[in-house]
Amino acid sequence: MTEKNISLDNKNQISGRKPRVVFTFVEAGMAHIMAMTGMMDAFQKKYGDKCECIKSYIFSDSKNQDVKKMGETVSGHTKKTASNWLYNRFEALSYLTSSRLTLKFLDGHFRKGRKGFLQDAKELNPDLLVASYYLPSHLVVETNKKGITDTLIATYTPDPYIYPAWDRRCDLFLVNNERAYELAVKKGFKKEVVRQIPFIYKEELLHFNATRQQAKKEVNIDDKFTVLFSSGAYGAKGTEKLVKKLLATSLPMNLYVICGKNEEIKVRLENLKNSMETQVNLQVIGFTDKLAYYMKASDLLIGKAGFLTMMEARYLECPMIANVAANRLEEIIANYAEKYGLAKKEYRANGVVKLVEKCFNDRDYLSSRLINIKDREGEMLGCEKAADLLYDLLKKKFPDLD
Repeated sequence: MTEKNISLDNKNQISGRKPRVVFTFVEAGMAHIMAMTGMMDAFQKKYGDKCECIKSYIFSDSKNQDVKKMGETVSGHTKKTASNWLYNRFEALSYLTSSRLTLKFLDGHFRKGRKGFLQDAKELNPDLLVASYYLPSHLVVETNKKGITDTLIATYTPDPYIYPAWDRRCDLFLVNNERAYELAVKKGFKKEVVRQIPFIYKEELLHFNATRQQAKKEVNIDDKFTVLFSSGAYGAKGTEKLVKKLLATSLPMNLYVICGKNEEIKVRLENLKNSMETQVNLQVIGFTDKLAYYMKASDLLIGKAGFLTMMEARYLECPMIANVAANRLEEIIANYAEKYGLAKKEYRANGVVKLVEKCFNDRDYLSSRLINIKDREGEMLGCEKAADLLYDLLKKKFPDLD
């Protein structure tokens, strides 16, 4: 890291350098990573000549082992909620607590990591910190209080819910839907810091213009009825059970299963494929960067109730069944999605099979019941709107910026 501990004069003008904007990345699910990537790319494109933009894996990049361990704990939490029912239920209790109690618990739980982060914050010395996960924002709120940093804090929540751990003491809080806006104001954020923007999609999705037939050709899918089953980046519980039931239907269709980073599920499904006689053409795929093509080429998506997946599926006009809610947040998302026409919620394996059969016999069965995202979102440039708001915030501290 170049230029450490650079002071500002008392008029908040820049002393011999560009203002430093740090975009923080945390391995806590693709929704956080994709949103941060979109904001960072848009900001750098529009304002990179006026600011120093830094991409920071804020925990894993640290030289302090306690800070690294804090990041590993966060990543482990994400994986456990996708696979451990008991942990999932314990985690759900946190939604019943206040923000103050939740942050107090986190301060105690990450006591050593917080102490190690003090030096990291001093060295990183951001003028503006941007986060899409609660912990970096809260940590920098604390370093500001201690006088170690003088940092503007902008946070973005990718979900239609306000988790208690979001620190209310930020300078800008970005949401992408009406429900999150209303909840943020209701749950203690100052109304003037809460701003609603369009959903932040991956840049490549915004420029995705392949037709359904072109997408099929790209990923080698034929014209049979096609079901895409995506269990999330880390895989999800119940995958093998549901796949087995779908194979048992013996419908003449394609079933493409995206296993993400879960190699164990991938191997087990390959074995299942070789052990059953069925007319279903099962194809097992690991982690892929062509998910948009698979969605566009498919007649139906089955997947866990992640808001990013739901929004991308509707953008690509692929009807979705949410078959798993990995944690309390995803239960809330699934309820929201069904209420507003983003996806159909069905957690029972037999219920999912019946819906697949209905869609096989009537391909418009679900698509006619779900909203058209493009009509609602307009130009869909949430990342650019976020970039403008971030720059406007920075100008409050540095008025000489044009």
